[in-house]
Formats: sequence, C-alpha cells, structure tokens
Amino acid sequence: GARLALPDSHDELRALAEEFNALLARQEQAAERLRRFTGDAAHELRSPVASIRVQAEVAVTNPDPELSQETLSDILTEAERLSSLLDGLLSLARSDAGEVPPASPVELVSEVRSAVARLPAEAPETRVNTAVAQAWASAAHAEVELVLDNLLRNACRYARAEIVVSVLATRSTVRVVVDDDGPGIAPEHREKVFDRFYRIADDRARSSGGTGLGLAMVAETVRRRGGRVQVGESPDGGARFVVVWRVAGGAGASG
Repeated sequence: GARLALPDSHDELRALAEEFNALLARQEQAAERLRRFTGDAAHELRSPVASIRVQAEVAVTNPDPELSQETLSDILTEAERLSSLLDGLLSLARSDAGEVPPASPVELVSEVRSAVARLPAEAPETRVNTAVAQAWASAAHAEVELVLDNLLRNACRYARAEIVVSVLATRSTVRVVVDDDGPGIAPEHREKVFDRFYRIADDRARSSGGTGLGLAMVAETVRRRGGRVQVGESPDGGARFVVVWRVAGGAGASG
C-alpha cells in the first residue's frame, strides 16, 4: 500500500513518518491475516455443510430404512465435526478479542487423569506418569481442559498403540508432556502445526476428523498465559508435545 515519503532530514518529522508507515504495515498485515483466516474458515465450513446436504438428499429420496439409518449416522458425524469447527472458531475469535478469563491455580495431575478418562473406549492405551503428587499451574480450568483434550485427541489420531502423558514441575514452571508412538512430525512442519488450519497431510487429517484448529487453540491458549508449547520427537519415534505453564502463585509441586 501507499506510504508516506520520508524526508531527508533525520528529525522528529522523519521519525513520525516512519512510525506512521510502520502502523500502516501492521494494519495491512492484520487485514491480510483476517482475509486469509476468513477464507480458510469459509472453505472448512463448506465441506461438512455440503456433505450434510448431500446425505440428507439421499435419505429423502431413498426410502430404504437400512440405508437411511446409515445416512443419518454419517450426517451426525459431519454435524459433530461442524460443531467442533464452530467451537474452535469461537474460541479463537475470543482470543483475538483479548478475552482472557482470570487465572487461578489449576492442579494438573488430576486434570490429566480426568482428560484421559474422557477418551473414548477405542483410544490407544494411555499411561500417566507423574513425578509429583500435585502440580499447580496459573491458568483457568476451562483452558487446561481445552489444551489437554486437544493434545490427547491429536495423539489418538496418530498413535499406533500407546500414548504416555507425563506431568513435571520445577520451582517456577509446570509442564505436561504428551508422547505417542505414531509417525511423528517432520522438523520442517513442527512450527507450522500450530498455525490455524495447517495440516501436514490434508486428506489424513480430514479422514481422522481433525478441524485444523486444535493445535492452534492449544498454542494461543497457553501463550496468552505466558507459557509455551513445543513439538519434537518422542522416545518411540512419534510426536512429543510439551506444554509449559507458570507455577500458580502461592502453589507449587508436592510429591
């Protein structure tokens, strides 16, 4: 876009022009991110909506009760995916708007055990390793639940046989480590997996029910609390996700 011409003199007028040009650049970048996000969201929403419409048309035109039951099951699956996608978009919109619930001490060992208990019966074997009896993070309960559920769902999609969740603590930080024995994530993809709608293999992610928003929500939820999230290689060659929160004030780890 257009920019102010910079005067030759190095004075306050030039500094003001440089600052104004920088502001314009930031506005253009924000507009481009919004345009790309809106386009991606529209593309992602179109897929389940189109699928539901086609399957509903099949059910209406075919009186076979057995086929209708199968079609209704497919419609329910797509509706659940659509609901997850909308929930993700709403969560990210709230994050973009700066809506951050008040932080409070959240006990991670019990939260991890609860998240594992919520996994479906067909999930791979999931073990919990804890070096401490309790570990308190400065966060919000809903945030921790969102982070753990998304990391475990992601691990379930790609693990071959086992998932291991570990809870570790130091004087200043607490962390959750999720390891799986799946195919892992190549180094060139590791930073990008936290981008909105990024998929390493688009077809694989779609067939597994992924929305392309789960890891983005994890990263933004953790980072707005001053924490960090990283991805690397697990000891079994799969993916390792590490989430680090600050220790809650007045709380610590006990073992």
